[in-house]
Amino acid sequence: MSALAVAVDGVPLGLTDQIYWARRETERMSKGERTRRNQLRPLEDKENANFLRAARSAVDRLTAVVIDREADNTDILFGLSALNCDFTVRL
Repeated sequence: MSALAVAVDGVPLGLTDQIYWARRETERMSKGERTRRNQLRPLEDKENANFLRAARSAVDRLTAVVIDREADNTDILFGLSALNCDFTVRL
């Protein structure tokens, strides 16, 4: 996960953060079981938490963030609103 700083005119300024992780081995379960399990897991145990970690780091240095549509989910959007920053979801 990389957080890239970009000037208003689109010129890349550099990385504000970069996070590495490896996925755990996949458990064999039905889609319904996986959905129920994921609904009960805290955000910090999900891959989506990496988006927020990178955003927190970016907000420490910048005033606004832009996220890709793959980060468009409830946990991330609530987390960004709690950071008290401007953000845009890029489609």
